[in-house]
Amino acid sequence: MYDISGSWSYKLDSDDTGSKNHWYQGFNEDGEFTFPGSNTDNNIGSSYVYDGKLSKENVHMLRSRYSYIGKIWFKKRIKLDGFDERKVYKIIFERIMWQSSLWINGNFIGTCDSLSTSHVFDITEFTAPSMEITLCIDNRDIHEIGTAPSAYTEETQTIWNGAIGKMHIVESVLKEEKINVFADFDGESIVLNADLEFMDTSEQYKLNINIYDETKLIDSAVYSLKKKDVLNEKFKLNSINYWDENNPHLYKVKISIENHAGTNVLNFSKSIGFRKFTNNRGQMLLNNNPVFLRGTVDCCIFPKTGYPPMDIDSWKKILTKIKSYGFNHVRYHSWCPPEAAFDAADQLGLYLQVEGPIWLDDYMPFVLGDKPDHYTFFERESAQIVDEYGDHPSFCFFSCGNELRGDNTILRNIVKKLKTMNKSILYTCTSNWDRSVYPEEDFFIAQTVEKKPVRGQYYLDELSNGTNVNFNDAIKQRDIPIISHEVGQYSIYPRIQEISKYNGNLLPVNFEAIKDDLIKKNMVEEAEVFTHDSGRLAFELYKSEVEAALGTDRMGGFQLLGLNDFTGQSTATVGMLDSFWEDKNITNADEFKQFNNTIVPLAIFKKRNFYSNELFSFLPKVANYLKDIKKVDFYWSLKNREGKVLIEKNCNIKNISTGLNNVKEIQSFTVGDKISKSEQLVLEMKIRFDDETYENSWNLWCYKSLDKKYNKYFIQSNYIDDEIMRRVYNGENLLLEPKSRFIKNAEKTTFFSVFWSPVHFMSKDSCGAHIDLNCPLFELFPTDSLY
Repeated sequence: MYDISGSWSYKLDSDDTGSKNHWYQGFNEDGEFTFPGSNTDNNIGSSYVYDGKLSKENVHMLRSRYSYIGKIWFKKRIKLDGFDERKVYKIIFERIMWQSSLWINGNFIGTCDSLSTSHVFDITEFTAPSMEITLCIDNRDIHEIGTAPSAYTEETQTIWNGAIGKMHIVESVLKEEKINVFADFDGESIVLNADLEFMDTSEQYKLNINIYDETKLIDSAVYSLKKKDVLNEKFKLNSINYWDENNPHLYKVKISIENHAGTNVLNFSKSIGFRKFTNNRGQMLLNNNPVFLRGTVDCCIFPKTGYPPMDIDSWKKILTKIKSYGFNHVRYHSWCPPEAAFDAADQLGLYLQVEGPIWLDDYMPFVLGDKPDHYTFFERESAQIVDEYGDHPSFCFFSCGNELRGDNTILRNIVKKLKTMNKSILYTCTSNWDRSVYPEEDFFIAQTVEKKPVRGQYYLDELSNGTNVNFNDAIKQRDIPIISHEVGQYSIYPRIQEISKYNGNLLPVNFEAIKDDLIKKNMVEEAEVFTHDSGRLAFELYKSEVEAALGTDRMGGFQLLGLNDFTGQSTATVGMLDSFWEDKNITNADEFKQFNNTIVPLAIFKKRNFYSNELFSFLPKVANYLKDIKKVDFYWSLKNREGKVLIEKNCNIKNISTGLNNVKEIQSFTVGDKISKSEQLVLEMKIRFDDETYENSWNLWCYKSLDKKYNKYFIQSNYIDDEIMRRVYNGENLLLEPKSRFIKNAEKTTFFSVFWSPVHFMSKDSCGAHIDLNCPLFELFPTDSLY
């Protein structure tokens, strides 16, 4: 293998004249370009200048330091030490945006155009000991897919030009080399399929295969090979350790091919996981057990670089963070991550949903099928994705794209083809839309089903009042698993303190504009409070959304939008984490996992506010997607904010099965004289088994009934006049509840945070409220700074 990354000469071709002027035979370079890298990494393109204004355009998104759309030509002269004309030579570029064309010593090799998979060129015919490689990369919208999908957009990863992954020349003694190793779940076997043809007919070869259970060798075999040979072998295992989120058990297969002298001429290794997703009357099963997808959405946001990382360590860091918050599932919104992401997810135990690079809705300039290339490119791209990454156990789901409208026969044909290629993946035609289900689809993603909601925004009042929202009516409408689409999207005030983190390829112009506006309004000192309080409100709303989904029988799961911020679409800062996948001091992983985990205690009640002499009732449930558990200690308590226990109950439960469980009958209590004034209280639930504890809690507000004489001590009015002011000056208290017509610039407010972004979806709604708890008004009225 020859590494061909590093320094290349380049020349911009913004006028698209390079081919006509035969630049593949040579060109006068503009300078040096370092691979792997993008044009922005190399300071190439038009630089962005911030004008200092708070405008819709400036808050739209992060901006590339340098932008360039068009062709760039690259060339590099290399020498191949040990060149052997009896071998096959290929050049592999791991990820390019978008179309690449290749010449060797002026000879045209071919063109590749995948946004998601490696660009591979067979250069055997023109390979020489010394050669000049000429590469042209065109990052224009060559197949007219539009600039909405995460795979090709300025909104998130940016439209860059370059190559960001591995770049190398590989040599092989094989003219034909197809090796496929995969798990046969039902047959409890590892399968080897190989189609091989050697260049050298006089040489003798043999294939060695070793199978490891993690590090322990459990099987091996040796096969003598003919010049052209086909192997179809099955290795039955004595026992199987299944792969899932709780036990991401991997088998390792190592294959080598030796010549007659015992020299390895090919080495191949692959990790194998035994897992199988199935459907039982709408209940999603993994390895024959109920599973619930707790997902977040990844829209390809990487502010340091403007493109995704290509190394496993970076992906392990991101996915470990996601899993630490209780998630077991990631949806890659209209894009496909690189190989390193699958490798990391295999090891960590995450269920990935990959999508084709399509987002074509009917409000956009064109829809699916309006352009001729839609009928060829999308199917080819999807097939390449499944072919290159489909054997990873973490590659569990595939959707053709996001919110697609147009000619659905394109989507149906894609799914039909992919199911013939790889049956271990579950497929759906599009993420979102309330529509009919096609026979070839395995699961369904939507926000409503037959107009019945599967996300909490349709029940905002009920979500704030209590915890008794569920989506049972919607789930009954389908006999395949239903995943709720892009749950949440509760806007949080942008955290301007993170501006200093943006020291890479993207400029935080949107954050700068917001900060400058706060400075002009003498409010910049309050910015962190705005972020925290609006963030805590969003946290409570996300908690309610997730618990509603977990409290729905036979639901397939949810896909949160999102755990991290979305920095496009007019700055949709909706995440508990920032765009760097780092904490915003709103919550932490332990707190979030209380309601987003394999086991979650649930308390179902109608209202959070009640009087001290009122009977409060709740139904305890447990969402259990770990395993069937026995001998469970069940405990609940009511505490005040200082942690003093007012009421508690403890009992034993014989068993809790996998799925959603009613664990006890309705529990009821009256607070009575256990409080002397109105207070915020906390209802806690815990279950304990096998030295493990899972707990959850809910804020409640309990009010003491007011003495009928109390109204003598204050004035209650919706206006102010001279007489009221005289009484106030003389020491009386005033409760003022003014009508909007008496207030300058009065705006109607809601308890809920504005949806997604107040600029993208134009709205005057706020991101919540900040309440001064030191105000005497709240001495007898329990509240928090954000309620």
